[in-house]
Amino acid sequence: MSSGKSLIANAAICLIVINGAMPISAGENERGHQSQDSISEREFRAEYASAVKKFKAAYQNIQCRAECQFQFDDPNDLSRKKRYDFSAHLLMKGGSAVAIQDYAEETPRGGTDTNQVACATPYYAFDLHKTRQDNPYQVNYTTRAPDRVERMRLIMGNDVDVYLCAGSLMYHNPFEAILEKPSFTVEKLERVPAKTEESGDLVALDFRLTNDPWSISSGHVVFAPRLNWAVLEYHYRCDYSPTNHSIYTGKNTFRSIQKGTIPFPEKCELKAIHYHADMQPITEHHTANLTDFSLGTVDDSVFLLIALRTTRHTTDGSPVFHENPDPVVPDWQRSSAVPDSVGNCHKTYSYNTTPEGSIMKIESSNLKVALSVYFGGVFIVAVIFFATSLFGAPQIVAPQCEFKNIRANHRSKQKVTIHNPTVQPIQLIGAMVPCTLCGCASTEELPITIPSGQSGSFSVLFKATTAGQFKTEIELYTDNPEQMVVHLQVRGNVKQNVESGK
Repeated sequence: MSSGKSLIANAAICLIVINGAMPISAGENERGHQSQDSISEREFRAEYASAVKKFKAAYQNIQCRAECQFQFDDPNDLSRKKRYDFSAHLLMKGGSAVAIQDYAEETPRGGTDTNQVACATPYYAFDLHKTRQDNPYQVNYTTRAPDRVERMRLIMGNDVDVYLCAGSLMYHNPFEAILEKPSFTVEKLERVPAKTEESGDLVALDFRLTNDPWSISSGHVVFAPRLNWAVLEYHYRCDYSPTNHSIYTGKNTFRSIQKGTIPFPEKCELKAIHYHADMQPITEHHTANLTDFSLGTVDDSVFLLIALRTTRHTTDGSPVFHENPDPVVPDWQRSSAVPDSVGNCHKTYSYNTTPEGSIMKIESSNLKVALSVYFGGVFIVAVIFFATSLFGAPQIVAPQCEFKNIRANHRSKQKVTIHNPTVQPIQLIGAMVPCTLCGCASTEELPITIPSGQSGSFSVLFKATTAGQFKTEIELYTDNPEQMVVHLQVRGNVKQNVESGK
C-alpha cells in the first residue's frame, strides 16, 4: 500500500504508517509465484484495493518509534544548510493519531521549537510545542471546526517531517487517492523479477496525471504484492508551473521477525529536489530508522489535550501520558461550589438563614430598596442584552506587532497586550504561529487568563533568517464561544547581518 506521510482515507488520520506496507501475514497475502511479465490495469486495481482494505482492517491500533534525520541544503542561502536529528513517536487508534517529535537541538521551523506534538481525531485537532526542552508544552493550535480539523489532518504530515513516510510525501496524497483521480493514466504496468526472496516478484507502474498542477504529475512506483503491495521504490515529479517543479525519490526496506509474521519498515529514505526559476535547486534528505513497533497498545487517553499537556517521562526518556488530576478550568467556568460531608457539592450564597427553616430575612423597611435594586439590575441586563443583540458582542482586538531592523540569524521579542472588553474572563489558550520567507514567529507565556475589563500580556518572538520585509498573521485561540479566534497582525523587516553578509 502507499503513503505513510498522508491521510488514512476517509475516517483515519494522516500518516498512513509505512505506506500500508504491513500485511496481516506474509502467508495470507502470498498468491504464489507468477511468471507472466504483464498485468492488466483491472487486475492491478482489484488487487491493490483488496490490499488497502486488509490494511485498514488489520491496523486500527499502532504504536511505533523511529530515529530520524532531516538535512536541508539551500545553495541560494548557505545559512539554511543544516542537519536536524530527532526522535519520532507515532500513536494511532482508529481514526485518531498523535505524532511526537523530540529534536536534539531545534526544529526546522526557524529554531522556534524543540519538541512538537500534533494530534488529530475525527472531531477535533490540536498541536503543541516547547520553546525550551525543560518547559511545559504550549498550545499552538486547537479546533473543532470540521474544515479546520481536515486541514490539520493534512498539515500534520508536514509537522512531523518525514518519518515512516514509506511512499508519498507529495501533498499528503496516499497512492489510493491518486489512483482514483479522473486524470490518472497508466503508461506502463508490468511484472518484474524479485530482488529478494522475501519480497517476491514485483510490479512496476509508470503513470501520469493531468490538469492537477498541485499534485503529482507523473511517477514510477515499484510494489511488492507479496508484502501486501508495499511500496519499495518510487520516483515522483510535481509540476507547479513551466519553471517550477520538484522531484521526489525514495526507497524503503522491510524486515520480519520470523517467517509468517508482519513485516515492518526497517528503513525509509527520501530525497526531494526543488527547482525554481532563477534559483539553484534546493535539496532535502530524509531518513527514518524504525526502532520499535507494536500493535494494540494505544489507549484512548493519549488523544486528550489534558493528557498531552501533562506529559511526564519514564527513566528511558519515553513519554507517558496521563490525565491531569487537577485540570485547568477557566475562571468564568468555576462556581462557588464546596464539598459537603459526603463529598457532594452545593453552591454557597451570601444571604443569611435561620436555624429553623432557612428563611431569608428581609426587613419590611428594606423591601423597597431590595425591589429597586432588583428591577434596576433587570433593566441594566436588558439594556446590555439589547445592545449586544443589536450591535454584537464586544470584540477582542489585538494591536499590531511590529519588528524593526532585526538582524539575520538573530531573535527579537515584542510584548503584546490585549484588552478584554467582554463581561466574562477569557483565556488565550494558544496560537497558530506562521513562518515567512524572512523567518518564523512564535509565542511565549501562553496560555493566559484575562479578567473582564482588564488586560493581559504575552510575548511574540521572531527568529530572522533572511533579509527582507515580512507581513503575516498569528491566530490567537480563546475559550470565548463568541470569538474563538483573535487575529494578531505581525510585520517588520530583517536586515543583513554585517558579519555574515546575509
